[in-house]
Parts: sequence; C-alpha cells; structure tokens
Amino acid sequence: MRKALGRSLVAASMTIGLALGMSTSAEAVEDDYYNISVNKGGARLARADGTISWIDAKRFAILSARLTDTACDGRPVYFFLDISGQWTGPKRTNSQGCGKTVNFGRIPTSDDSGIRYVDIWVCRDVENSRNDDCTHQVHRNPYFPG
Repeated sequence: MRKALGRSLVAASMTIGLALGMSTSAEAVEDDYYNISVNKGGARLARADGTISWIDAKRFAILSARLTDTACDGRPVYFFLDISGQWTGPKRTNSQGCGKTVNFGRIPTSDDSGIRYVDIWVCRDVENSRNDDCTHQVHRNPYFPG
C-alpha cells in the first residue's frame, strides 16, 4: 500500500511539474559561439572565432579556436582568456601574416574554485608600446550558481 501511494505521489508531482513547464532532468546547455573583431580607424586588424562548450560550473572547452590576421601590417595578432577575473591563460599568437588563419584546436580549461565567466581578449601587437589594440567579449557560465 505504501509503495503504491509513493509511486502515485511521484507520478502526480512529475505531471504537475511538466504542466507548469518545469524540467524533470538537467537541461543541456547550448554552446556559445564567439566572433570577435579588433577594429581601429575603420580597419579590421584581427578576428577570432570559435565555440565555447560549457561542461559544468568548473570546466569548459573552446572548440576549434581560430585567429586571423586581417591587418596586413606585419604585426602579430593574439588572443588570451581571462578566467573570472582571477587568472589568464597563455597568449596564443598568429605571426603568419596577412589574411592567414591559425587554428588552435580544442582548449580545455578548468578551475576547482569555479568559473563564473570567460573573457576572451583579441589583440594586435603595437610595436614599442604597452597599449596593444584589443577588444574583448565576456561569456557567462550558465552552470555557475548565482
């Protein structure tokens, strides 16, 4: 009798949850696509694109990260990841020149304290300057609580 009552309550709860539009299981999160261009004075200097695949609150991977030099000025372009304002990943550089694209493949990232967001910075190196031409784009982790 108790088992039958328990099953009935579970079935009723699921039916009510579905009727209210609630999910009965964890929903999959779609990947984030990014396409970032560095522009200055009407000229496009660099472009980075790829896909962020969020795994959980502590992990993600960038899939097929690509970086293109669009300035044709002999200066390298690069990108790096700022992880929740806590630390940055290595600088990944394209020095191949005008119109060339470098594919960096899969870039897995994790942090045991959690990843609130990833801020992707794309830059063109400015010779003899600490102020490279940069732009960035923030992507929030949908699995991070709060």
